[in-house]
This record gives sequence, structure tokens and C-alpha cells, in this order.
Amino acid sequence: MAAAERHDAVVVGLQDYRESDRIVRLLTPGRGRVDALARGARKSRRRFAGTLDLGNFIHAHIKRGRGTLDFLEDADLIDARLHLRSDLDRITLATFACELCAAPARADHPEPKLFGLLQTTLVVLDATEGAPAAGFRAGLATKAATFTGLRPHLVHCAVCQEPARAPMGWRPLAGGAIHVDCDAGAPPVSLDWLQAVEQCRRTPLRHLVDTTLPDGPLSTLSHVVEAQVGKPFQSRILLDQLSGMSEPR
Repeated sequence: MAAAERHDAVVVGLQDYRESDRIVRLLTPGRGRVDALARGARKSRRRFAGTLDLGNFIHAHIKRGRGTLDFLEDADLIDARLHLRSDLDRITLATFACELCAAPARADHPEPKLFGLLQTTLVVLDATEGAPAAGFRAGLATKAATFTGLRPHLVHCAVCQEPARAPMGWRPLAGGAIHVDCDAGAPPVSLDWLQAVEQCRRTPLRHLVDTTLPDGPLSTLSHVVEAQVGKPFQSRILLDQLSGMSEPR
């Protein structure tokens, strides 16, 4: 029988299974997204106690299954991110990061960039006091899209590829920024916002905690990733509600 493999992992999803088990979704750098059955995780108070909470960084001991479901034999808790769990805004942003990075990750395929982005996000959120400014969310969303191969056009038109110039429109599902000459019906967006978001995309997340943005369609920056996976992120909807946003697609 094959031995269990040890992987660095972040817990990104949980689902109850049968009477006593739990299916755990993990994001790992070496195997990407992994779904594993944790037998007895709901029944025993000792087995996996406090280890499998969303966002936890663990060393996962995974035994490969015959189908798409592996087996989580054991898990060592490395970081429970306890500080960020004291604040609803940071909890919601952490949940959004888990969805945003894990949903487009491929199963059984290396995903070091998405794993690294999620780890960095959670570490920074755990170290901050209160919710980060809008630039942090913009950087997170645009980096995730970039690492997924869906980098938004922010400084060039998505249609003609020419440099952005006022007036500009914004269609995230069509590639991002668009000259109004190329799409007269695109919702308007300012050059200042586009340039600020591009700067956030290029800046390390740890430097974006206090970065503000001009008014603009912040909520829509994750729509292209949501469209790729075929569903809206519930955490993004809650995040928008907490932020008082109501942005059209």
C-alpha cells in the first residue's frame, strides 16, 4: 500500500460526508487543488481537532485514492490565523481569498503562484489591525486573475490593444478596459482608477494594506475568475455588502 505524502496546504473548503466524515479541499503548491476524505473528522473530538478550519495552514498527510478523492490520513497545524478571526471584515476577505485562489486552481497540477498568493494574503491579514484598504483587494484580485492566465487589460484597450486614453469603458468579462470608440456601450471608468489598479497588480500585497483607490468598479475585478469557474463567489457578494458596494457585471 502506498505511503501517505506530506504536503504544505491551506484548507480552502469543507463538506460534511456521511455521518462522521468530512471532505476537505486543500490548496497545495505541488499538487494544486486536492479533495481528500478525512474519516472520523466529525465524530471524534481528538481527530483533526481545530486543524481543519478554513484558512488554516497545515502539513497534510495525504494518501492517494483510486478516483478523484484522496484520503487525509493526518494533519499537523502550522498556523491557525487566530488574529484575523477576530474581525468580520478580515474573515470575509480571507474567505474570499480562499475561493479566489482555489476555485481556478487545477487538480493534481502544481500551482505554486496561487498557493503563494493565498499564503501571503492570509499572513498579511493575520498581521493587520482592521480591514485593509481597497488597494489590497484590488491587488489580490488582479494577481489571482494574472496567475490564472486572465490578466485584465488596465493600461491598454482589450479590443484594439492601443494605450488607454480618456474616455474609457470597463467590461471585465470582455478583457477589461475598452476605448469608448471600440465599445460605445461600455460602462465608463476613469484613467486614474485603471492606472491605480495596475499599480496594485504590480505591487507586493504587504505594501497595499493602506493603499486607497479612486472611485471605480472594485467589485468586478474578480468577475473574470468567477466566470471561468462558472459561478459567483458567495464570499465576494458578502464582501460587497460589508463594503456597501453594488457593482454591475
